[in-house]
Amino acid sequence: RRGSGGEGRWRGGDGIVREYKLLTRAKVTLVGDRQKYAPYGLKGGKPGAKGEYLIKTTKGETIKLKSKTTITVEEGTIVIVKTPGGGGYGTPKKKTH
Repeated sequence: RRGSGGEGRWRGGDGIVREYKLLTRAKVTLVGDRQKYAPYGLKGGKPGAKGEYLIKTTKGETIKLKSKTTITVEEGTIVIVKTPGGGGYGTPKKKTH
């Protein structure tokens, strides 16, 4: 998730994206945080990007899931996990031209 870390004197770390294509009907449990509230920055740093859980159905629909959920999905469904970016630390340096 390039650019998902918050700005700061020291930028927060970027999150990652993982996609899983299910080869059979399955029950999927997802448990995460920082989807409702972004990871906060410290000492003037900016927040990182929020995380997301999505599924792409075999019918082409994309559905956003809650941060803590259990769902039964059909074969061929794609589960997408977008982890949050870290909050930045310190006031960003001013750009000079």
